[in-house]
Amino acid sequence: AKEFYYSLEYFQEKSQNLKVIEDQDMLNKKYLLVDRLLQKLNLPINLSKIINKKNLQILKNADIIFSTNPGLAITLYPFIKIFKKHRKIQFLTINSGIFTNIFNSNVRSNKLKNIIVEGFLKTIDGVIFTSKTEYEIISSIYPEYKSKFINQIFSIDTNFWTTEKISSQEKEGVLFIGNNQNRDFSLAIEIAALLPNINFKFVTTKINNSEHLPKNIKLIKGDWNQNILSDSDIKDMYETSRIVFLPVEDTLVASGQSVAMQSMSMGTPVIISKTMGFWDYENFINDENIFLIETNTAQNWADKINDLYGDYDLLNKIAHNG
Repeated sequence: AKEFYYSLEYFQEKSQNLKVIEDQDMLNKKYLLVDRLLQKLNLPINLSKIINKKNLQILKNADIIFSTNPGLAITLYPFIKIFKKHRKIQFLTINSGIFTNIFNSNVRSNKLKNIIVEGFLKTIDGVIFTSKTEYEIISSIYPEYKSKFINQIFSIDTNFWTTEKISSQEKEGVLFIGNNQNRDFSLAIEIAALLPNINFKFVTTKINNSEHLPKNIKLIKGDWNQNILSDSDIKDMYETSRIVFLPVEDTLVASGQSVAMQSMSMGTPVIISKTMGFWDYENFINDENIFLIETNTAQNWADKINDLYGDYDLLNKIAHNG
């Protein structure tokens, strides 16, 4: 699917001058102590993984620098700030919960952290928010930088995530996919344990078999970044599952965004937690094209899944609308 790796192949086709820098553990050991001290303050700075003479030269000569995550962007911004004094450089990043990760629940509350974040915001030319909710909240907290904030909802490759229409009655089982830290893995296990007559598949690297999982859970190690499963394998799982369920933590950071949309595009209904960070309440409507769980308890989830599992008319309606 073309959404993976931030459409890298698309950009490679468009430009012969595209250079890619990837972070690498222990690239520059002299920064290790600095990294550890800053990370104790919850600052996502990894100088030791990205800063060396070769990479700085690439950055210095670039016309556009696009960071695929805000941790890298915050790590790089002091150097790019210096480079910008000598030549025009456009500097952009995708945002994915960086503000809440740094400040926890009280964004802009810590003076020291805010000096670093404001330095970053003064240097960056554009911060792309893939969650409308997070965009609106952070824009209200940092109104002086709102002109740099871009609301661009995460999109999926609907040419890939598509299938012939299949009735819910022909599908079987409930699917959980994800490695994101904001997934509620323990809650997902509790939910499955309350429904011993329904088969569950868990595709994740964050749960171990040693956790004494209920017998109705089949654990499949999966991580698209490590190519453990192919995109086609995951597509088959969406296609044959009756429901995808995504219990997530109640944070400002959107979680389950890509999985939910991939599943909906494949015609499989999604049940997901209703959180403050859900990415788009305008277009994703409870009981219309998705199911949102407001009370995030295992019993409430189990009751909802149990009620829906045999309601083929409702599942087919939600699948169609999704």
